Amino acid sequence: MRSRSTLVGHTIKQNTRMFMSSSDSGEDVSTTSSDPKSEAKTKSAASDLSASLMEQARIARLEADKMEAELTLEKIAKLEKMLAAEMKPKGGKEMSKDEKVRNKKSKESLKAEIEALAMKIDPSLVTSMASQLGTQMKISDITNKDDSLKQSKIETNIYKDASSKFNPVSKVNVITLTDDELTAGVKYFNTLPKPLRVAMAKAIDVDESKTSPHVIVLGICQKGDDIDYEQLKKDYRKALNGEDITTAQPTFFSSDAVGESGNAKRNEDEKVIGINKEYGEIIEENIEEWQYNTFVEEMLPRVTRKEGMEPTQTDVDLFVEKIIDKDIFQMKEKPKKVPGGFIIPGQLGKSAKNGDELISAIDLKVSESIPSFGEKFQACYIADPTAQNAEVENDQLDGDPVLFISSNDFSPTTSRFLLSSVTAISLFFALVFDVATFGNNNAVMDRLMQANDLGNYDLSWFNSLLAPMLLSLGISQAVHELAHLVVAWQNKFKISPPTVLPMLTLPYLSFQSKLKTSPKNYSSLFDFGFSGPAAGMITSLAFLLIGMQLTTTMDASALQNAPSLPVAFLRLSSLGGTIVDYFLGGNGIILGMDPASGVPMHPLAIGGFAGMMINALDSIPFSSTDGGRMSQSLLGRSGHIVFSGSCYFALLIYTIFNDPARDVFLAYLVINGFFQKDLEVPCRNEVDGEGEPGLGRAAAALLIWSMTILTLAPV
Repeated sequence: MRSRSTLVGHTIKQNTRMFMSSSDSGEDVSTTSSDPKSEAKTKSAASDLSASLMEQARIARLEADKMEAELTLEKIAKLEKMLAAEMKPKGGKEMSKDEKVRNKKSKESLKAEIEALAMKIDPSLVTSMASQLGTQMKISDITNKDDSLKQSKIETNIYKDASSKFNPVSKVNVITLTDDELTAGVKYFNTLPKPLRVAMAKAIDVDESKTSPHVIVLGICQKGDDIDYEQLKKDYRKALNGEDITTAQPTFFSSDAVGESGNAKRNEDEKVIGINKEYGEIIEENIEEWQYNTFVEEMLPRVTRKEGMEPTQTDVDLFVEKIIDKDIFQMKEKPKKVPGGFIIPGQLGKSAKNGDELISAIDLKVSESIPSFGEKFQACYIADPTAQNAEVENDQLDGDPVLFISSNDFSPTTSRFLLSSVTAISLFFALVFDVATFGNNNAVMDRLMQANDLGNYDLSWFNSLLAPMLLSLGISQAVHELAHLVVAWQNKFKISPPTVLPMLTLPYLSFQSKLKTSPKNYSSLFDFGFSGPAAGMITSLAFLLIGMQLTTTMDASALQNAPSLPVAFLRLSSLGGTIVDYFLGGNGIILGMDPASGVPMHPLAIGGFAGMMINALDSIPFSSTDGGRMSQSLLGRSGHIVFSGSCYFALLIYTIFNDPARDVFLAYLVINGFFQKDLEVPCRNEVDGEGEPGLGRAAAALLIWSMTILTLAPV
């Protein structure tokens, strides 16, 4: 076989002869032509030929490097076999002292020769040639000193366990798989979830979307114990969240992992089965982790998982060391990481009779021992939110009690500017609704048209007509929010400023107030959810009754300028429509009119009617609405998910088959599905104690939900 310099020289000479032959045939590249175009053409031809010569010389050098490396590696493999033979005992007989000395010298000589041969391989070429040479070279710890390479050592598979004193810095590692093994591995790999396949490909530094599954499976087997399983888990979570973890520079793997003609031999020293089994366990562990993480994310709102605010393992270890003792809480297992924090399974200690006492004792010890912990984090006593406890056992939907260690700041993550913009849009829609109630009043509309034609923009007379309606809507909603504020103040938890949610068929959908900190218990959460709609509905009902009474006493000129609601709109509410019909004649006279005809009413009555529907919609037990807070307090998180989902689908079916109410409820489902789809933040105690809502609160919830059904059920 030719040496590297001989091969390169031969290639250059061959191409030089081709170049000279071209000159003899009439293309003299050395003679300057008088024609500029001809001169340029000649120079271009010479340049192209020169580039071709350089490229062929480069290819020749690489080919020479490849052949030289092949020879070296073949010799290393032979020396490995000789070394292995030297290490095996000779027929079970004990060697004499002289034989032991000769054997030792022979081993050292073979090792030195292997090391010397290894140094002949250029480390920068090993990886790029791996797929052609049938080997996988792992180069590490190669350092420079005084611009010269230190001596590198190669550890081979045969004697790596037998020579513990031999400290390697690089390794020749050949993994072989049979056709059946490779096919089975590829088939299993293709059945895995996409994020897991991406993470596995990243573990061997390739892009899953651009690499054959066969290459990935071979790479995993070749890398074996060198795979960083902790990094694999992290990459899997990132891929699961949609982050891009693909690598920019792929690594090439051995093409000889499968032998010639598909008949590969297993390298006995590489524990492929053990590696695959271990990797399979990692896969199963990740799938199980993905399942319970997904369940936790469904059970707890997104604000519990704000980036950079979750407690670390160090924080939780400090909490366990300083706070947890058998008197207040008996741990059953070590703290377990979940999205948003950690859970600590256990049961109440001797000195804590219920969850309220447990949380009080923990808070006291935190304030005394680690006050810095209490400034950022908190412990909540809740039902285990992980997936393994999601099954119904003994009629119990929720899991066993655990301590949930998380951030104590649940402030909304949505931009304040965005929320303010939504509020501004919603208030504009409310104004449009109020103005639209005068659409059927010909006298008012004619007067507005005349003012516009004359350029008279003094609309104080029209504002005086709008004011009572805006006042009734504003007061009923203010009472609603004030009730929330009072309960939050009494129970010492914080709420965010309200965001007004838009609605096309009503002035607005609701005022959404988010909890920034945890309520003490479910009773506190129930009182917060119940107080707003109850106060708002009572106030709106009062305005409707007062407004209808004023309607019956209005004279002809006042009625001429009064706003009106279409009969079709009045029919959307059995309770509201019946009240209007009763005051204006009764016996269904008003509700039996043409649906498009308008019914003149006092502005206070219209504001009260719309306010009742708004508060009733807010009482529907859906996710984190006020009705949802009541449902979660009474039924727990798992029970609320079931009840809320049932109400959602029942309302959806009702909307599909009920044309008059379709616009209202369809808009409600879409808007709430976007703004209020999460459950409420965890209470400090969600398990037991005085904080459990009793029969009185359950009766109050049934009462307000009955009012909700009467208000929203069409006539």
